[in-house]
Amino acid sequence: MYSQRNNPCKIQDKYEINRRVDQAAIFLSLPSVMRNNITIISYASLFLSLLIIFTFCMTDNLPQYEYADGSANLYILTAYSLKYLPVTPQTSSSGKYHGGKAFTVPLSSDEYKRLQLLFEKALGDTACHIPLRTMMSGLVKKSHAAQTKSVIIAPSAPIRVEIDAALKQFHSK
Repeated sequence: MYSQRNNPCKIQDKYEINRRVDQAAIFLSLPSVMRNNITIISYASLFLSLLIIFTFCMTDNLPQYEYADGSANLYILTAYSLKYLPVTPQTSSSGKYHGGKAFTVPLSSDEYKRLQLLFEKALGDTACHIPLRTMMSGLVKKSHAAQTKSVIIAPSAPIRVEIDAALKQFHSK
């Protein structure tokens, strides 16, 4: 036989009825509040996802450049960074040369545009192009939308000296 004393649903008085009704109302309203929060979170997540996709799509429209200096140290320029990959004694022709420490630095939009203009100038100035890579010549490669263009810059070309000077500034960052 079931005892009334042990029944947790037994209501003692009218105040307890009101308290239990309030608790039930809070409990029943909780899922709708949670649904509203989940909806807000879903929209925020969707917005951030679209923003990230849009940002990457915009980046894909900007070309990437690679530049091998006169010692074959490699610089890779993207819309947001400059990466330097130096020659090491193991990869140098002399077995002794070392181009320093590798680094990657973030770039502002203005820094990217300034370097981009130098590389575009080198790509367009056919008077400074040579057919074969020689000691101290520079190599500029542009990659954009599945197209690639490469040119070799003569060691004596003023644009090569300009590019080297502009890139050296990033070694101390």
